[in-house]
Amino acid sequence: MSGHQVLLTRTEPGASRQAEALMAVGLAPVKLPVLTIEPVPCEVDEDVPDVAVVLSAHAVAHGGNVLSAWGSGPEWLAVGKATARALSEVGVHARRPARSSSEGLLALDVFEACEGLHVGILCGESPRPLLAEALTGRGALVSEYPVYRRLPLKPKSDYHAQLSSVSAVVVSSVDGLQAFHDLWNEARGADSVMLCVNAERIADKAHQLGFTDVRVSAAANGAGLGQELVKWLGENA
Repeated sequence: MSGHQVLLTRTEPGASRQAEALMAVGLAPVKLPVLTIEPVPCEVDEDVPDVAVVLSAHAVAHGGNVLSAWGSGPEWLAVGKATARALSEVGVHARRPARSSSEGLLALDVFEACEGLHVGILCGESPRPLLAEALTGRGALVSEYPVYRRLPLKPKSDYHAQLSSVSAVVVSSVDGLQAFHDLWNEARGADSVMLCVNAERIADKAHQLGFTDVRVSAAANGAGLGQELVKWLGENA
């Protein structure tokens, strides 16, 4: 499997964690973040939510004023392991779902009966709409606090050589998928490239964009990613 190069499109520090998981099973990761992160100002309401949901480590890095304002008032939830780790580093203990996704968060017991529950979501611009919409539909009072935005990497011809030799691509967000699609099209990449994503909604978008080999990995952000890619690449060999 050492001959297989896998393109990692997410930003740091997630890209390095994914790269370590791939190298551990003999794959050759190529890190090429397709988005850059830019902080945005965010004002905090005086009301502290009952439940605070944090959707990324970037939200932790750029949401210090929100974290300070809410303190120990709410029950803290993190979308995944990396986000929970980032919160722990600033002194906030957070629960996380078994599945690192909006669907995983919605399955937690705190949201089973949430009529009138005030939920604050610390996120980036263009947050995961499924979460807010589903919670609102269950009767929760949802407030979103975007503290950063993702900006797409402008397609550049000097990236084409890096793209031409990859066997698979790992994408972790809808915004990242769109940015990768634009870069991939400019490089005249094949629609049949194996695309590994971490949620069905990203897979649906990938199919809409024309990708034909899309795999949904429950381990797309964890140590199991490498083993899944080894299996899938072996099946395609």
